[in-house]
Amino acid sequence: MYNELKKPAFQFDLNRCTGCQACAVACTLENELDLLHSWRTVYTFNEAHEPNLPQFHLSMACNHCLDAPCLKYCPALAISRDSVSGAVLIDGGKCIGCKYCSWVCPYDAPKFNRTAGIMEKCTFCQPRLAEGLKPACVGICPTDALQFGAYTENRNPEIPGFPDRPVRPAISIIALRGNNRLPQMDCTPFDPQLTPFLSNHSRKFEPKITLSSEWTLLLFSLIAAFSVGWFAAFVVFSSAFDVRVFAVLCFAGMGISTLHLGKKLRAWRALLSWKHSWLSREILFFGLFTIPAVLYGIGFLQNTAGGWLAVVFGFAALFAMDRVYDVLPQYAPGWHSARVLFTGLLVFSLLGALREFAVVLLLAKGIVYLRQKFTGLKIGQALRPALSVLRILIGIFLPVILFFLNGNNYDYKILILCGVVIGEVTDRIEFYLQLDLSPEWKKYG
Repeated sequence: MYNELKKPAFQFDLNRCTGCQACAVACTLENELDLLHSWRTVYTFNEAHEPNLPQFHLSMACNHCLDAPCLKYCPALAISRDSVSGAVLIDGGKCIGCKYCSWVCPYDAPKFNRTAGIMEKCTFCQPRLAEGLKPACVGICPTDALQFGAYTENRNPEIPGFPDRPVRPAISIIALRGNNRLPQMDCTPFDPQLTPFLSNHSRKFEPKITLSSEWTLLLFSLIAAFSVGWFAAFVVFSSAFDVRVFAVLCFAGMGISTLHLGKKLRAWRALLSWKHSWLSREILFFGLFTIPAVLYGIGFLQNTAGGWLAVVFGFAALFAMDRVYDVLPQYAPGWHSARVLFTGLLVFSLLGALREFAVVLLLAKGIVYLRQKFTGLKIGQALRPALSVLRILIGIFLPVILFFLNGNNYDYKILILCGVVIGEVTDRIEFYLQLDLSPEWKKYG
């Protein structure tokens, strides 16, 4: 049986690797992969040979972490640990192709197979291990830079491109020795004065999350926020409500959310890991919100408690949606103005005639948004002035001014709601545009 103390692990010597790519080729051939989509990749640091920077190669694949986040957060329970070797494995028959495992992995190990519609990654070459052989990548390495040994709890040295995360990766890295750093001296890519040199010469990598690839999630999150806020206002303040429009909106949103899956017919599996995965909780809570909300709207549930219960599940779903991104290792959103929980509260306050609360939320969102912009400019993010104008002037200033002029006027209410919708949509778009989950070697490679 699997024993942590005897768990096999990769061992990689930065001093020996020449970047020959033999390990990546062996992985491709052994697992019959597409030539451009190997499970192991060799990254070269300082490809431009800048004289003040160290140059080395880093061979990366799945590190089969003892506290693997992919295993913990997979919503479909498609990832498990082998009872003998301790390898973290993806079951292609259970995977729904949601890509969330690649989002939470700090080492970019899981790869999306577009043809099969599922995630794949290194398996420690299980058939070879069963025959007493080493993984193919280790067996072919001509310089013995990549080895296979026993796991140790020793922390890996701090090197550019290898994220230090509390997931206990099953890999030991031997750092560059002093004579291998000459004549580069002691500079590293993390020196802010030297980073621009690397940025100008780095290879371009496709980001994990893009607006074009995740537009379905963007649309679903906005539909969820507006639906929850609308229904809550109906239950609490008896505001105008059309259950037919509401039902179409909610069920269409759930349908749209499945479009980004590689295996859409397996979407039901996303509910299975509700004990651990925020993605599963998001789907579960939104379902528990939608069904009783529709029943309450058509008068099937006469008890007011049923409406309140739906409201609780609705805001719980919005909270879970925000937490889906909070657990990502390369992203620390903090108090982001695009959080859907706040959007839902804002819609609730607008439709419920909570004028003062709505103004406070709008101003708070504006302050947080401007703070994000200031912080983003300091780390080199794009300004996007057109989106900023829409967000600040149309989405915040216009509603606040109209509130103070005459927020009770029907025409003003329509303009306020339109301005808020434009602002929230714009903010959510920027959220996805700024969501950078690229591993560190892709930033400094």
